Amino acid sequence: MEQAPNFNITPEYINSVADTAIKTLESRLSAIAAYPKEKRNFHNTVAAFEGALSDFSDYVNIPIFMAYVSNNPEIRKAAQELELKISQYSIDIYTREDIFNALNDYASLGENLPETDKRLLDKILFEFKQNGLGLDRKKREKLKNLMKELVNLELEFSKNLREAEDFAEFSDEELEGMGQDYKSRLKKSESGKYIVTVNYPDYLPLMDNCSNPSVRKKMEFLFNNRCAEKNTPLMEKAISLRAKIAKMLGYKSFADYATADRMAKNAQNVSDFLEKLHKAVIKKGKKELKERLKLKKKFSGIEEKTIHNWEWRFYNNLLKKEKYSVDHEKIKEYFPLETVINGMFETFGTVFSVKFEPVPLDKWHNDVRTYEVKDISGKTFAYFYFDLFPREGKYKHAACFGIRKGRRLEGGIYQLPAAAIVSN
Repeated sequence: MEQAPNFNITPEYINSVADTAIKTLESRLSAIAAYPKEKRNFHNTVAAFEGALSDFSDYVNIPIFMAYVSNNPEIRKAAQELELKISQYSIDIYTREDIFNALNDYASLGENLPETDKRLLDKILFEFKQNGLGLDRKKREKLKNLMKELVNLELEFSKNLREAEDFAEFSDEELEGMGQDYKSRLKKSESGKYIVTVNYPDYLPLMDNCSNPSVRKKMEFLFNNRCAEKNTPLMEKAISLRAKIAKMLGYKSFADYATADRMAKNAQNVSDFLEKLHKAVIKKGKKELKERLKLKKKFSGIEEKTIHNWEWRFYNNLLKKEKYSVDHEKIKEYFPLETVINGMFETFGTVFSVKFEPVPLDKWHNDVRTYEVKDISGKTFAYFYFDLFPREGKYKHAACFGIRKGRRLEGGIYQLPAAAIVSN
């Protein structure tokens, strides 16, 4: 059994990861490409390619993960640079003509594969084609450059959002409707006003509960214009690049490109589905809007035909309180963190016949809770991490990060999977 992941990582180590990982993978890919066609089989071609990529991912995933959770700015910077290098190199992998030819050579042998193996081969070949294999060399090189430029823009866009520090200041009177529990965790400015940031733990409760519409409106505009000066030109450029990429690959739009290997298959099917859904819910939607407009008139004295962006969360929440007697601020008093975590683990444990056992594992911050996930016999089969509280430099949304895949390694050892829920 593989040990739990190690997060004791330095900036110097992260800076060395890309070169080491790429050099190792290049050697393995060249070996795969060198096999003569008549000696090719699933194991030395498809499985070898998949195994090489999985080893590569395992080597770089944790260092990249540190960009989202480390409280050390030097580690975050090194990890962000690593993520860019690896993202761009991933495009190089799927534009290697020798590997594409090797996979096609094997596919042409027509071996009768199990469905799972056939699906793996088909998806790998499709990924190569989505990266331009099938175009002539000149167009393929142009496409690769466009894709690398797009990756750069996307990562820069995400980084800007992650590092956004926009805030507004409000007096105690302006934060009407906000409980003391909320106010007590806000910082105060030199003028004595409360500092409300665009981070979710500040923004969402305010939009749900603040009865001052001017405060909600100000925060809504602030939230939806985070990094606007930096990110608007990035988005405009990214949209242009996506359109060029899609056109070069024979798609009408980037939406068609993105859905080609998904259940929807193309953008038209998505549009048709949404239109069908719209027709099915419009009558109910108008009824619900009318109910909220009535509540708005009662609460504010204003008669309008519109619920604005800065109003819908507030009136949804108010409706729950008045019509259904559901007040989340009151309810949460009965659900402290430990009660929720224990209840969640108990529910999952019952459904899946597993147990989440707190154990001391290596972790990236003292706030992180660490667990072994055990089956009914008491055998550990996964590792799990909870990173629940906001801090400087941390990822500001909520997500589950796959830290490590569960898979059989060379030599027969099974690597236990590891995942982390990161929230605020």
